[in-house]
Amino acid sequence: MSTAAALFWSRPHRVFDLDGTLVDTLPDLVDALDEALADLGLEPVGADVVRDSLHSGLEGSAAAALAALGAPARHFPRLVERYVSRYAQANGRRAAVYGGVRPLLDHIARRGERLAVCTNKPEALARELLVRTGLLHYFSAIVGADTCTQRKPHPEPGIRNSNDLFKPDRPWVNPTPPHGPGLAHPSTA
Repeated sequence: MSTAAALFWSRPHRVFDLDGTLVDTLPDLVDALDEALADLGLEPVGADVVRDSLHSGLEGSAAAALAALGAPARHFPRLVERYVSRYAQANGRRAAVYGGVRPLLDHIARRGERLAVCTNKPEALARELLVRTGLLHYFSAIVGADTCTQRKPHPEPGIRNSNDLFKPDRPWVNPTPPHGPGLAHPSTA
């Protein structure tokens, strides 16, 4: 086993990014950005611009789109507003859980470990995506771009995830919920 794998499996909890790690959301993000650009009378930019700028959230993709188009920066606030609105509509429409994710999450959950998501997507949109993809029941904590005062890669979201994971009232994951997706305490799992 590699050193990285040994370190991964030695911890009692796992924190995952969402977009591009658990779920392929690129189609939804591209659709939303291109629709937002069209709302402003601008041309679409396509997948490459979105893929290359996702690390900075929706705002980063909006800024990258304007730069790629050579469009004035004055469009930025309105583009972000439209992008957020369009993405709220598109969130989970064409997104797909990556192959191998469910078996991995099942395996980790069966080991009794707690799982969390730390994403630069707004928390409500992250929760909605996890519901739409059937993954929400795996996670005991979700930290989004608007959960903390700072967003990834700042350490604050990771610290918040760790604190949330180990609160006594936090449920443990139930990998096979008897009544559909949901969270269950160890006594009912």
